[in-house]
Amino acid sequence: MTTVEFEKKWLKTFVPGLTNEQREKCYIDQYLWHAFSFKLIPADKVLVGDKAREAYEKADKEGAISICFWPGDVKETSPVTEKQKLVKTLDRERETYIVSRDWKWTYVSTHENDVMDLGPFFYERDNTAPEE
Repeated sequence: MTTVEFEKKWLKTFVPGLTNEQREKCYIDQYLWHAFSFKLIPADKVLVGDKAREAYEKADKEGAISICFWPGDVKETSPVTEKQKLVKTLDRERETYIVSRDWKWTYVSTHENDVMDLGPFFYERDNTAPEE
């Protein structure tokens, strides 16, 4: 899946109903994780920092995919590597998005991890959110 395809599906799945006004106001085209930092998803539903790390450690990563949006990185999704299954590895990766096989949850390691609650993030959507 290319970055463009991933972006569209990630937004549709985790930020359904995103308006053009919201898109522009939070600069989501620069960083998808702005959906969390600009509270487009209620803050009480999103885990940040160590709580996000703990949730990711416990999450089922079988079949999960990853993609990195940092300049110069590969621009297609790939299966999560054994190293990426470990939070300590992901803390060193910038702008890396992990999504579960069924797109139920996402983990994002930002270039701002641990700076004023700007990552990492873990979000598990509820059962009513769209899958496709």
